[in-house]
Amino acid sequence: MVLLGPWVGVLLVNAIGVWLLPASYELLRRAFPLGWALAAWVPLGVVLEWAQTTLLVTNAPWWVLGASQARLVPEVQFIHVTGMWGLTGWLLLVNALIYGAWRGTQRSCHAFPCWLLAASALAAPWAYGHWRMAQAERAPAAPSDILRVGVVGSGLPEPGTDRIPRALRASEAAVHQSPDLLVWPEGVNVPGMPNTPSMRNPLQQSVAQWQTPLLLVGTQFRIYGPELAHTAFSQAIAAPYEARTGSVWLTPAQTASDPALFVPKQHLVPFQEGLPATEVAPSLAAALHPLAQHGRAHWFTASREDPLQLPQVRRRGDAQQPTTIAPLLCFEILFPATLAQRVRQGAQLVIWQTNDEDAQAGHYAYQFAQFARLRAVETGRDIVRVNTDGDHQHIDAWGRTVEQLPRSSAPTHGLFTVTTRRGLTLSTQAPLAFVSGCAAVAMLLMLYCWRRRISR
Repeated sequence: MVLLGPWVGVLLVNAIGVWLLPASYELLRRAFPLGWALAAWVPLGVVLEWAQTTLLVTNAPWWVLGASQARLVPEVQFIHVTGMWGLTGWLLLVNALIYGAWRGTQRSCHAFPCWLLAASALAAPWAYGHWRMAQAERAPAAPSDILRVGVVGSGLPEPGTDRIPRALRASEAAVHQSPDLLVWPEGVNVPGMPNTPSMRNPLQQSVAQWQTPLLLVGTQFRIYGPELAHTAFSQAIAAPYEARTGSVWLTPAQTASDPALFVPKQHLVPFQEGLPATEVAPSLAAALHPLAQHGRAHWFTASREDPLQLPQVRRRGDAQQPTTIAPLLCFEILFPATLAQRVRQGAQLVIWQTNDEDAQAGHYAYQFAQFARLRAVETGRDIVRVNTDGDHQHIDAWGRTVEQLPRSSAPTHGLFTVTTRRGLTLSTQAPLAFVSGCAAVAMLLMLYCWRRRISR
């Protein structure tokens, strides 16, 4: 725990990656003139950051950077077209133009065009963002697109206290507000769900009594044996069973014997829930296992099921138009492809189930909460965040916090009136279009500069 977890390993990987951008600029500057080096560096930087945050398990750069940029709500509206990487390109472009203008001023060159371009690059997203948000105000939601989401938190009781009864009491209070569904946070993790009758039956009875569907988090256990083969990693650490965490969907129409929908978590928190490289380098991961032990009885297994079956909920009094929900757990909010896939499957609303009890309103919790605002703009979907110790949030499709409840160590509940949405943003339809374009532009610019250099 001291050596590798939970976030020391993440920061170590990130510390290596943050040098990619300055190192790439230095290489370009040595090979090409300043103007051409900056022109090639901007699209190349987008590709490098995409590679680092997509191919590495940590996704740390955008986890850190995204929190600060999320506060610029009007300025980031254009990412519904470009995706998150458009914001990377914008930041690099503005910095490159300001640096180029400053260098021109130092050399008494004609720097005015660069200063003008830098000012335009700053102003254009601001103007577009305000226009887009003004357009949103003129298009009120139809009543058929409104969903009432009841949010529940167990609070932070003394260690060892069962949180399920606390969540049940808060749910009983929330039901009086007539929600269309109830959501529990990640911190109320029901072991053995949904396949263990002793854990599921009482919850199924409560759901039937409330006549309200419930989205909760559970851990599914499966014994390794003839029906479930060991992986190289699980065999190396002598794990007796596979543990998968995920969202569980219970409805009033179900009985305890009916199969419940289980949406497994696809991205685990590195060094906290699982070790990186368990598939690529299982022997190395097994060797690190004792050093990174977090004190739990098991590691989780990440799912690679794609596409997943998603929950559907009907509004009270409306049996004809179901709303498809995309559940996300904790760390999954950082991975754009995961949410984009679920939105393309028809998800009209995102439910983000989190647990910030280790951070307790610290900077890490703040970064995660802010990052969701960028993801909402990118996908064009409202996001409801449900957290263990309060701080429940409703973020609309323009990244604005519509409503937020305070943190509390006591059980909490609330009701958010959320708009469901159907259209697909360009970044959701073609997530790699902007990055691919940047890769092509960077390659063409570098080839052109190289040909000029060797022709002299």
